[in-house]
Amino acid sequence: MAALEDKLVRSGDGYATEYMEIASHELLERVAKRAGEKGTAAVARQNRDEEEAMARAISSKWNKIVDLSLEEAGAKVSTRKPARRRARPTAARRARVQSA
Repeated sequence: MAALEDKLVRSGDGYATEYMEIASHELLERVAKRAGEKGTAAVARQNRDEEEAMARAISSKWNKIVDLSLEEAGAKVSTRKPARRRARPTAARRARVQSA
């Protein structure tokens, strides 16, 4: 089970790293904007967008990572798909629902 735990921790570390990079790029973008460095701000924003896309890609594979890790460890994996989380309604959607 230690190998399974190590694999899952490494996956989580990759995800956390993406968010550390997102924070760094966001901070750089803010500094660059305030300093009037439009080019630097644009590059920081582009890099942040790429890191956010990678974080979404990692999180979209959590169930597969868990299933493969459990199978590798010899555990029985449920064939039932986990329930999807429902997105929280936006303020605009809540306003439409309330006015209807």
